[in-house]
Amino acid sequence: MEPPQSQSQSQSQSLARLPAVFSAAQARRAGVRADRLPASDVTKLARGVYTRLDDFESGPGATRSYGARTFLRRGAHQPDSTPLSEHPDVAWRRSQIERALLLSDVLPTGGFFCHHTAAAVWNLPVPARPTPALDLGYLSPARGSRKRDFLAHHFVAGSVGVTSHQGAPLTDPATTWVLLAAGLPRRAAVALGDAVIHTPRFPGTTRLKRAPLGTLQEIQRLVERPHRRGRARLSTLMGLLFEGAASPPESHLRLLLHDWGMPPPELDYDVCDSQGRLLGCSELAFPGARLALEYEGDHHRVDARQWNRDIEKYRAYAENGWEVLRVTAELLYRQPEKLRAQIAEALARRKAQ
Repeated sequence: MEPPQSQSQSQSQSLARLPAVFSAAQARRAGVRADRLPASDVTKLARGVYTRLDDFESGPGATRSYGARTFLRRGAHQPDSTPLSEHPDVAWRRSQIERALLLSDVLPTGGFFCHHTAAAVWNLPVPARPTPALDLGYLSPARGSRKRDFLAHHFVAGSVGVTSHQGAPLTDPATTWVLLAAGLPRRAAVALGDAVIHTPRFPGTTRLKRAPLGTLQEIQRLVERPHRRGRARLSTLMGLLFEGAASPPESHLRLLLHDWGMPPPELDYDVCDSQGRLLGCSELAFPGARLALEYEGDHHRVDARQWNRDIEKYRAYAENGWEVLRVTAELLYRQPEKLRAQIAEALARRKAQ
């Protein structure tokens, strides 16, 4: 009979020959016993699917963040350990990305990520759900996985666009928005759509930093497909999307201005002096009143370079007759009526000058 130490070495050698992500069936065929899988160097990604932690932490293209390692060691269904400053939505999306990328090579035949999971992999600002399960789509008549780690969705061929990103099969960004938007709160749906069609450019030019992930035309074609669920609401939401919004707070602020009946601001607006020299680019601006609204995220406070750039920009604005109203998260999300009064007062005062 083989000594226990030799058995352990044999099991470890068999385990090392398996792919980085493997199924319980693959392990059995390789000679790895079921009682070897619940070990400190192996973690369960989904029901019947495992990975070796050494591969995850040092393999090519692997995510090496502290949160990722903690997430895998704790298990897919347990709360992730995240920095205290990380928003719960961000932490949930990060966990979705980590599991989706690891599981991409062992998806059921024909499966692709969709809905919330696809949005997370595209790094789109989708809100978290209570469940850590991954959204997995199939084109009919394929049958979905019944594993508890996946939420199965079935689609008629041609109703969704499927591509790949970071090595994962998933719905394209326009499709992802169409699948999610009708079921999201209005503010979240608009922020998500703005992120899909956002066209980041170099300030003072028309040159784009990158192409948008999707376009309004692509979204419209998908919305107009026969039997599209939630078409009426999707059409209404489409009318609120803009290419110039660079972050969810900007989208949320723009929606508030719309709901308050205020004039629509210019988005991603270049502020120039009388000679046409660029002074800065503002997220939202009322050029007629020479009033800029600047959302002050936390990075504006903790990043010294950003802080210094802001000071120089606002000084240049003031010297050229512009006023800046700095919008904080406190004002935007917890004291919107106070913010409303401040913007209304500034617009009235500026226009009276």
